[in-house]
Amino acid sequence: MTPRPLALLCLFTATAAAAAADRTFPYEGIVRAAEVEVRSGPGSAYYTTGLLKAGDRVTVMRHDRGGWYMVKPPAGSFSYVRADHVQTADGQTGVVSLPPSSDGLPARTVVRIGSQVSDDAAFSGRQLPNGERVTILGRKTVETDAGPVEMFRIAPPEREFRWVKGDYVVEAKGDRPTGLAKPIEESAFEGDLVAEFGTPADDRPPLTGDADPNVIVAQRKRLEAIDARFRAMAQQEPPAWRLGELEADYAALRKDAATEMLVGQIGQRLAAIESRRKVLKQYEDFLALINRTSDQERKLLSLQTAAGVKPDVRNASLADPAATPAEMPPLDGAGLVQKVTARVPNGPRYVLLAPDGRTLAYLIAADGVSIEEHVGKQRGVVGDRRRSETLGGDVIRVRRLVPVELEN
Repeated sequence: MTPRPLALLCLFTATAAAAAADRTFPYEGIVRAAEVEVRSGPGSAYYTTGLLKAGDRVTVMRHDRGGWYMVKPPAGSFSYVRADHVQTADGQTGVVSLPPSSDGLPARTVVRIGSQVSDDAAFSGRQLPNGERVTILGRKTVETDAGPVEMFRIAPPEREFRWVKGDYVVEAKGDRPTGLAKPIEESAFEGDLVAEFGTPADDRPPLTGDADPNVIVAQRKRLEAIDARFRAMAQQEPPAWRLGELEADYAALRKDAATEMLVGQIGQRLAAIESRRKVLKQYEDFLALINRTSDQERKLLSLQTAAGVKPDVRNASLADPAATPAEMPPLDGAGLVQKVTARVPNGPRYVLLAPDGRTLAYLIAADGVSIEEHVGKQRGVVGDRRRSETLGGDVIRVRRLVPVELEN
């Protein structure tokens, strides 16, 4: 099968910003990627606080610029507050207790956002006044700019939030997500580019120094012109990207830059180009995989035809082209194995998904078969397939799972 470039491009460009103008907040969303990072702020510069899996639910409070969704802290989230700023009798609950501030303003203690995957605790989400109650989860010495500080690990207080990339969250409809997203490099264009770099209409800090104002205006226009080409390039297929030309133009402008602010802005754009290079490499690797997979499929069909066996390879090809016909059984389904919440009591907990996120079949294990170890992997399924009116789809009683390479 010859891959369609537009379909492949969709694997490596961010989903367009959704949300109609009349959306009501908050709403419940479902994670539709195998693993999604939760961050302490709306951008990749903020540290990761935790990880979500496909099917996890989040409460979306707001859509921020750059495609980031502000969400309530997911299960397992926590924060830090100085232990000497909290009075506790039982070590499980506490009350903020601070001495009067020297400036006469109400005293407050800073709450730091904790991370389940690192020791980062630099960002603050809230400041709590005297009398605020907290739920204590533990105690830890946290490194700060002022040195190590003994802190309580607490449940995130009200009005403290986290952020996830909106590409991987869909509004909840029923018991399962409407699609599965392939993890991709963060987009550096359109909303993200505007959010990170600003637009010509944005308010900017006053310029200082002896730079000629006419030069500054001219260089800003040059920057905006290169940015326009950057955005236009993003609308094209990856083979048409001219990253080297953009990089050279940005570098030339940086060499002549009249202000430190312009130097910093160009540095951000050069970093975005480097990120695009990774996306282009993924695209090229995917094309190579498709071509290799097509060759494997032809070998597989040749081998099995010679043996008088006709496998179902309409949706996938076996990963090992050197396997013998006896090792390549007819497939009763092929796709990405994922775990879901059962739709009916004691119902199937696993599904087989197509590359576009459609549910192909529900999976239940035959005696002696473990499906759990195949979750998140591309697999061909051998088993007994039947229709379930209760579930509104096919169910496969799985007798065997084999590695496959899916074609889009």
